[in-house]
Amino acid sequence: RAFATHGPEIDWTDNMHQGYVRLELEPAGALATFVAVDTVMHEDFRAFILQRKAITRRDGSVAFA
Repeated sequence: RAFATHGPEIDWTDNMHQGYVRLELEPAGALATFVAVDTVMHEDFRAFILQRKAITRRDGSVAFA
């Protein structure tokens, strides 16, 4: 929450989990899926979705919808 409060370009953050972002791109926009894993200590892990954010084109740039 502190990161998002002090950085206006930060829409969402999670410092409690390790994982990755899956980015699905389309001509009209994109979908960012923030995926966490239950462990980074073993090759066997379970993944789960923390958050999904739609990204749209806006005024020559992109923005979270």
